[in-house]
Amino acid sequence: MNKTPLDETRMQEILEIYGADENRWPEEARASMADWLKQSESARKHLKAASEFDKLLDKEFKSVIAPSHLYGAVLQDAENLYRSRKWYHRMWQNPSLRPAGGFFAAIIVGIGLGWYSPNLLISEQTFELDEISLSDSVLEWEVDNENS
Repeated sequence: MNKTPLDETRMQEILEIYGADENRWPEEARASMADWLKQSESARKHLKAASEFDKLLDKEFKSVIAPSHLYGAVLQDAENLYRSRKWYHRMWQNPSLRPAGGFFAAIIVGIGLGWYSPNLLISEQTFELDEISLSDSVLEWEVDNENS
């Protein structure tokens, strides 16, 4: 074991992080920690506080083991959820429906564009430009617009 010199704040951090159990401490710090605990009264107080905290955590957070039937039921439900596919997933497994799906998607997009955007291809300005171009003269068109 390496005996690396550690300052007191680092040793307190080790106690706060790893607790009072020496087996949890980093190997390179164990010898320095043991010397520090032998020499310092404050170190022993910190060790006692860390051991009390460890006992409190052990008492509060005991591992709970679920009954075996509950464990099996959860695993079975997870397997059923993973295996059960929705109807649209099963539909796409049939290779003959894949091209039809693209065709129907194109139809739906076309109907949607036609329904929601009737002026997409023909704008209102087109009608005014047609009137100007089909009239005998621009002056005649202006007169028609002033009279109406």
